[in-house]
Amino acid sequence: MYRTNGDGMMYGMGGGPGMMGAMMSETTASFEYQYLAQMKAFISKAYKNDKYCDLTLKTRDGATLKAHKLILASQCKYFMQKLDANPDSDELEVTEVKKGEALKVIVDYIYTQKIRSGAISPEIARDVLKAGDVFKLEDVKEEAAIVMAKNLDEEIAVDVMTNNIFAGAVANNAFTFTANNFQLFLDKDHLKKRLITEIKPGLLCHLLSQKYLMLWDKSGLYLNAVEREKQLFFFVLGYVAHDVENRIDDLKSILHVLKLPLLIHHKILNVNVMGAGLKRPPEVLSGMLGDILDPYEKMTGTDNLATMFASSKKTGMSQSQRRLFADTCKMRYATVAHTCLCSDVARTEQPWAEKITFCPSGNDSRQTGYSSSSVIRSVTVVTCNKSLKEGEEVGDSNQWDRRVTGVKMKFEDGSEAGLGDTEEGHHTRRMETYDLEEGELVTRVHAHYPPALLAKKGGHYQSEIFSLTSIHDISFVTNKERKLGPMKTSDLPLEDGLTMKIPGKIKHHEKNCPGSFYWLQGFGMEDVKIKDSENETARSLFPIWGFKAHFKVYSVKQQEFEFTSGFKKHYQFSLEGLSENPLIDDLKDLDQLEKSPVHEVVDLDDESEESNSEDEGPGMMRGNEDSIMVVDSEEEGEDEESGEEGGYRSGVAPLGFGGKGGEDEPIEIESSSEEEDEVNGEKEKGAEDRLNGKAEAEKTQLEEEVSSTSTTDKRKRKESETNEKDTSQEPAKKSKDDDVKSD
Repeated sequence: MYRTNGDGMMYGMGGGPGMMGAMMSETTASFEYQYLAQMKAFISKAYKNDKYCDLTLKTRDGATLKAHKLILASQCKYFMQKLDANPDSDELEVTEVKKGEALKVIVDYIYTQKIRSGAISPEIARDVLKAGDVFKLEDVKEEAAIVMAKNLDEEIAVDVMTNNIFAGAVANNAFTFTANNFQLFLDKDHLKKRLITEIKPGLLCHLLSQKYLMLWDKSGLYLNAVEREKQLFFFVLGYVAHDVENRIDDLKSILHVLKLPLLIHHKILNVNVMGAGLKRPPEVLSGMLGDILDPYEKMTGTDNLATMFASSKKTGMSQSQRRLFADTCKMRYATVAHTCLCSDVARTEQPWAEKITFCPSGNDSRQTGYSSSSVIRSVTVVTCNKSLKEGEEVGDSNQWDRRVTGVKMKFEDGSEAGLGDTEEGHHTRRMETYDLEEGELVTRVHAHYPPALLAKKGGHYQSEIFSLTSIHDISFVTNKERKLGPMKTSDLPLEDGLTMKIPGKIKHHEKNCPGSFYWLQGFGMEDVKIKDSENETARSLFPIWGFKAHFKVYSVKQQEFEFTSGFKKHYQFSLEGLSENPLIDDLKDLDQLEKSPVHEVVDLDDESEESNSEDEGPGMMRGNEDSIMVVDSEEEGEDEESGEEGGYRSGVAPLGFGGKGGEDEPIEIESSSEEEDEVNGEKEKGAEDRLNGKAEAEKTQLEEEVSSTSTTDKRKRKESETNEKDTSQEPAKKSKDDDVKSD
C-alpha cells in the first residue's frame, strides 16, 4: 500500500504524501513544544533559585533582585536599551521603581507572563502601576488598577483621580471618597501637596462642587457653612498661587463652585486679600472676577437664597447662567444646625418593624438639659428604688420599682447639665458614668426593662413603656459602634427593650450625607398622665438630638420667613437663617418637611428651575417665559424610607401602644404662602371666577373651531380620495395604449 521514491519519504499508492508524513510532522512539533516547555521550566527554576543569574537589579529602597540578561532583554524593551548601552555591567539600578516588591512583580511577569493571585497587595499597588507604565506592561497595569480600585484610601484616591487608566464609575468613586474625607487631605501636608500639585483645574472644579464635600472639627462635628467655605476658599488660593501663571485664568471657574453668597456676605472673598496672596493688583482681579461677584452686589442677609436667581427678568441672565449661580446658593450636606426633641421609637428585638415618632407633649413641666454648641464628653445615669425604705431588702414586692431618676452630662466646653435626681439623696441611689472619646458621638439610645414587663401586651405596663416613663436603665451606641451601658449592677435581669434614634423622616432627607450628621445633645423630662388611671402621673425621659442638614426645618411656631410659591419650604432660607438653630419639638414641625405649594398658580418666569434631584426637587415645573401653570408639589417617592429605617408611621406613641407601629395620620398639605392666601382670599376668588369664565369662553371657541375643522377635513379627504383614484387609473390607461400601438 505504500512505496518509497528514493528520497526516504513514504508515498501512498496514489503518489501523494501519506499518513506517515503527517504523523512525523506532528511528532516534530510535539518534540519542539516539549523542548521549549522544559527550557522554560528550567529557566524559571533557575530564576527562583538565583542560579546562573548574570544581573542584579536594585530599586530605590535598596532591595535587590537577581535575573538573567538574555530573558529581560528579549521580553522587555526597557531592559534591552539599558543593557545595550552597558552590556558588560552586572548591576542595574532601576530608579523608576521605589519598592523591591513592585519590581519583583514586574520580573515575575516577564519570566512567566502571568500575575500570581495575591502578588499585588494594596500596599504596593500604586508602585506596581507606575512600574507597569515604565516597562510598558499593560496586563500588569490593569491588574494593579483593579487592586487600587477595590482598596481606595487617601493615597490611592489621588492616583485614581489623575491617572487616565481609571474612568467612569471607578474615577467617580475616587472623587466621592476624596470629598467625603476632604478634612484628612487638608490635615496631612503631603496629601494636601499632592492635591495642589497633581490635580488639574478642571478636576479640582469637579471635586469642590461635590455636595458631600465634608470638613469637621476635632469633636467630630461637621463644620458650619461659613467655616467650611472659608477653608475651601483659602485652599483654592493656595492651589492657584502654586502655579499662578498657568492657573490664574482658571480662578473664576474654581471660585464659581464654592458657595459665593456665604463668602461675599461674610467678607471672606476680598480682592485685596487675594491680590496679596496671588501677587496681582486688586483692580486686575476685580475686573477678572466681576462676572461672578457683581450679581451678589445688592445681596442682603435676609434674601431668600432659593429665589435669588429664579427670574430672568430680575437678573437678566440666560437659563444656563442662572443655573450656575443658583447652584452657589444651594447648601452642602450637614450645613444648617437643628435641635430635635422628637425620636423614632421601636422595639429593639424587631428593628425591621414599623416605628412610631415620640414627641413631648410640651406642658409646663418640661425640663431640658442640652448644648447645641458643644458635644457631650460624658454621661452619668442615676437610678433609684424609691419604694424601698431604708433598712429594707429588695424582694419580690419592690424589685420592679427601680427606675432611671436622673441624667447628668458634661460637655466639651466644660459646661454641665443635669435633669432629675442627680445629687446625693436616696439611700438606694446608683450611678454610672460613661466617657466618650474624642470624635465620638452618641447616635442611639436604648431603654432597658425586665423581660416579664416587655412580654406583657397592652394595658398599663405598655402605656408606661412607650410613653418613656418607666425606663429601668439606659445604654448608648456611638458612631464608632461602641456600646456604653447598661449598669453592671441591677436588682433583676434587664433586656434591651426600646431603641430611640433621630426621626427617620429627617434621616431620609439627608440620607446621602456621609458619616454622622446627627448626635445626642442631651435629655429632656416632663410629667405625663398615664392612661387608665384617673390622677396618676409619671415623668418621661426623652433624648434630645442635634443634626445638621442641607435643608431647614421650620417650626409651626415660627413661620415669619417670607416663603415663595413653587419651592419646597425646607429649601427656602436666608443667610441669616443658617445660624438660627431651629427647635423641633412637635410632629407638625416634622410635617413641615412635606409642605410646599399644592395646586397653586405659579409664575414660572422663563423656565425658572429648581433641582429635580431626589433630595432637592421642588414642586415646580419648567415652562416657557411668563407662562402660568398649575403645579403639584408632591415628589415621587418622597415619603419612602431608606431600607434600614423600615416602614415609617408618624404620630405620638399612644399610651396603649403594643409595639406594632403607630397609626397613619392624615397629613394636611398647606400652601407655603398661607398668610398671603388669607389676606388676598377675596382677590383670589375673583380671579378664579374670571379664569373660569375665560376658560368657558375658550372652551366654546375651541369646540366651534374643532367643528369647523372637522367639516373642512372631511371635504379635503373626499377630494383627496377622488384625486388618488384618477391618478391610479392613468398608468393603467397608458399601459393599454402602449399595447395597442405594439400590436
